[in-house]
Amino acid sequence: KVRRLLQKPTKPLTLDNSIELQISKRIENAIAKLQMLERELLSQIQSIRSKDKTSLHSIQENLASNIRIVSNLVILGKDIVIGEDGSKKINIHMIKKQLEGVNRTACYFVQKEEKHNPDIEFLFEDTLIEDLQQSAKLNYTESSAYSLVSRDELPADYECDDDDIQSTAHSMLSSASSFIDSMDSRYRDKSRPKKPIETENVEKLIQSTSTPQHQQPKRFCGTKDTRHSMEMPTFRKADRETVKVTHLTSPDCFYVQLLKMSGSLNKLSRNIDKHVRSNSIITVQIPEIKSLYLVRYMSDGVTHWCRGRVMEELPEQKMFMVYFIDYGNTATVRREDIAMISSDLKQTIPLAIKCKFFDLYPAKGEWDPKAVYLMTKIIANNELLMIVTEVSAEILEVDLITTDCDTSVRDALKFLGYGIPYCKYPTDLDKIKKQLKNTESVKLYNKTEQYKKEDSVNVIITYAINPYNIYVNMKNTKNDLIKLHESMDSFYRENKKGYVFSPKEEMVVAVLYSDGISTSWRRGIITQSTEGRGVVTARLVDIGMVISVPWDQIRKLDGRFIAQDCQAKLVKMT
Repeated sequence: KVRRLLQKPTKPLTLDNSIELQISKRIENAIAKLQMLERELLSQIQSIRSKDKTSLHSIQENLASNIRIVSNLVILGKDIVIGEDGSKKINIHMIKKQLEGVNRTACYFVQKEEKHNPDIEFLFEDTLIEDLQQSAKLNYTESSAYSLVSRDELPADYECDDDDIQSTAHSMLSSASSFIDSMDSRYRDKSRPKKPIETENVEKLIQSTSTPQHQQPKRFCGTKDTRHSMEMPTFRKADRETVKVTHLTSPDCFYVQLLKMSGSLNKLSRNIDKHVRSNSIITVQIPEIKSLYLVRYMSDGVTHWCRGRVMEELPEQKMFMVYFIDYGNTATVRREDIAMISSDLKQTIPLAIKCKFFDLYPAKGEWDPKAVYLMTKIIANNELLMIVTEVSAEILEVDLITTDCDTSVRDALKFLGYGIPYCKYPTDLDKIKKQLKNTESVKLYNKTEQYKKEDSVNVIITYAINPYNIYVNMKNTKNDLIKLHESMDSFYRENKKGYVFSPKEEMVVAVLYSDGISTSWRRGIITQSTEGRGVVTARLVDIGMVISVPWDQIRKLDGRFIAQDCQAKLVKMT
């Protein structure tokens, strides 16, 4: 019995509803908080070091103000009043008052002989790490479920077979003695070189206590073994696969199916349906934990049978928690919904692959439910490109990118401030994403107009910064531009799709613009994307204005609005 227990597969490390998950999340939260502290300290250092520069800006503003005071005084001095008799009159009293003010005006610039370098000292409590180690501990009991006792110490309800004990003991002692003798003879002559210990006798000893092959079930079983056919496909760093997300818990835990395995999934589904229709369903009387079965569940009023592994019994509810190995989701089902699985049906590898986003941690310690909603909105049953960055036995660290290469789900979570990375330097993932080219990238063009000196054109001023930066529209294009904007308003009012979740510089978008009276959609080009805040800066190509808007006020620019060239022309006064 001891050997049978030892031969059971060791419980694999799983992060689903376990102590490992708690440890992982706590450590990740601590790392995220430490990183936020690091950013705050670095920001303070930058502020301290730029103090002199800030002071110079202040001095420059004060000088400009003082120059204006003196200039006004000069103008006042020239203010001569001609009397009725033709005499010149000057307001000496006011000039005197202003001169007294000038005398108190700061006009001397003082600089230290040496450039001022502020002394910055980093204060760090050495006991912080020790306190952290003391704060994170495991509380557990050291007692074991197994023990070896004498006959006198046996529990009252213990049943034993003396013949079986004697037979097993004799076999074990005989094999063990043979093994010890072989070891003794091997090492009796010390002059011989040492060789590895042969394990043939040990293997025979184990086989003698194993269940005979003919006694094991042949067709139906609940399996706990981890045979080669049940292993996850092999992945390497930088691998790319087209996938579909089948179950989403958080950015730290979601499941995907490889599209190249869709044939295996369809074949498996057909075989399960065939098995069910042949009335071969045998319900399980006592489901075993970690065993694989066929499990029935209802979805939208339709009955489905899928492969599921029993993870936990819920005695109070008379239910079982089941993990569906081909989809990644879990469900509570009745015992009557659990049936034996045929040996043929369990040959297909589990098709759900567990993943998390590479180097991404919750910005606020725990994942905001809005982050999950955002992922759902981007994914929306679409095919995605998965880029593998880290590989382990339990989980793949990846990024998911829409097939048009416009949106990285990981970048979207960073952009909107839901997640933060730990690594601040370019990674292999960044290099791979730079290699991805969007063949359908949209561009807007500026039509070049040739004018001669003294040519005249009727224009409409749309935006003016100063006399040297004025944006205008040609008056003869006014009606075409009005039709374009009306079409954009109608299109984006009816279509709620096309959100830009990970905007990039130079990306062409539609921008919801407000002039203070009404709002309308305008064409724009992103000039800056502020990560963590969900805000972009865009230049409106038909107005010339640069505005900042939140992420939900931009959309992908539909192809029907691209043909017309940019209407805002930059001119200056001469």
